[in-house]
Amino acid sequence: PMPPGGQMRDFVFVDDLARGMMAAAETAVADGQSLDLGTGTGVRVLEVVEHIWDLTRAPGEIRAGALRYREASAMHLVADADQTAGMTGWRATTPLHEGLRVTVRALKLGSDYPYDDGII
Repeated sequence: PMPPGGQMRDFVFVDDLARGMMAAAETAVADGQSLDLGTGTGVRVLEVVEHIWDLTRAPGEIRAGALRYREASAMHLVADADQTAGMTGWRATTPLHEGLRVTVRALKLGSDYPYDDGII
């Protein structure tokens, strides 16, 4: 069970996030600044859950709306990717569907870094 899943979130692939953190650490312009590390694109949580469900071929059904949203839950959290790119030159490059595919594959194989061999 989950809330309705209408929250907008900015999902970023871990490899992109690591590169963004390195870019921020190596850029003097970013010293003392707060940076958003993300794609700048919001995706509804339910869309991500449905995509993961499809990738994992999970049995059963998604029970979106079976729970209420948490009190004071932010409905829109999306990075200001343009500001971060302007300060660091970094942008996330991995599309959400690809990042999810690679992550699910790694979990299925139990590997630390997934190489593409056509499993998913």
